Amino acid sequence: MIPDNGVDGRNWRDDFQLTLHLQDDVRITRATGNIFLTNIHRVYAGDDIPPSPDDENTMDYFLGKRPTGATTDSKVDLGMIVRDIDELMIMNDEAHHIHDSKLAWFKSIQDIHNRLKQKEHRSRCK
Repeated sequence: MIPDNGVDGRNWRDDFQLTLHLQDDVRITRATGNIFLTNIHRVYAGDDIPPSPDDENTMDYFLGKRPTGATTDSKVDLGMIVRDIDELMIMNDEAHHIHDSKLAWFKSIQDIHNRLKQKEHRSRCK
């Protein structure tokens, strides 16, 4: 995704000081320049958002939470790490989830957004 230093005579990594985090391989997070390349399931709000009968897929609501699998079975709580970052941009290649407020994806992104707004408000009040 990000070329090595020296490609086309440019030193991308030095210029932008990026830290790439792949799935569970989370390195030291810095104030800026963090790129998390991961599955959206790893940043879900988890237990913060209970299953609802209004969910597109109501299996969790009626049958209980499914056991975790390869995309969510992790010792790293990436959802909390991402929510702790002060400046964040999320790029999603599945844009059809953007506007459906019933999906866990939308609820998680909304939660992240609200936490960023709270941080901004607290920093203004200081």
